[in-house]
Amino acid sequence: MSRYVFCRRLTIMNKQEPKKSKNIFVLGEDPFNELHNLRPLARAYGYNFHCLTQWSESQVSLHGVLETLETARRRLRAFDGTIDRLITFLDFPVSLLAPILCREFDLPSPSVEAVLSCEHKYWSRTLQQSAAPEVVPQFSNCLIHRMIPTPVGIESARRE
Repeated sequence: MSRYVFCRRLTIMNKQEPKKSKNIFVLGEDPFNELHNLRPLARAYGYNFHCLTQWSESQVSLHGVLETLETARRRLRAFDGTIDRLITFLDFPVSLLAPILCREFDLPSPSVEAVLSCEHKYWSRTLQQSAAPEVVPQFSNCLIHRMIPTPVGIESARRE
C-alpha cells in the first residue's frame, strides 16, 4: 500500500509545468568538451549551449585578451534571448574573462579576485597556508624572473 502511495506522489510531483530551457554560453569551446560534456548535458537536461568563442579564438598568443573580451561582449549583446549562464573549460587568461563577462551581464560567478587567487600560484599557496597550515608544504616567492622570461614555479621534492 505504501509503495503505491509513494509512486502516486511522484506522479503528482512530476505534473509540474515544464522548465524553460537554459541558454548557456561557452567561452573557448573545443571539440572534446563539446562532444563529451556539452552534448550529454544538453540531452539529459535540455540545456541550450551556445559557442561564445571557439578555443582557437580564445588563444592569447593569436588574439589579444581585450580583443577576445570584446568579441564575447558583442556576441552576447547580439543574442536574441535570455543569457542564463556562462562557462569555460579553459585556464588563464580565459578563466579571468568569464567573471568579467558574468559581472557585466549580471550572471552568477566567482569574483575576478577569487579566480586570481586560485590561478596565481604564490597567492594561492599563501591563502592555503592561512586556512590549513599543517598540510601546505613550505614555499617562498621566487625572484628569478629577471633571468628567465617565462613564469616559473619551483617546488621542493619530498624526502622519504
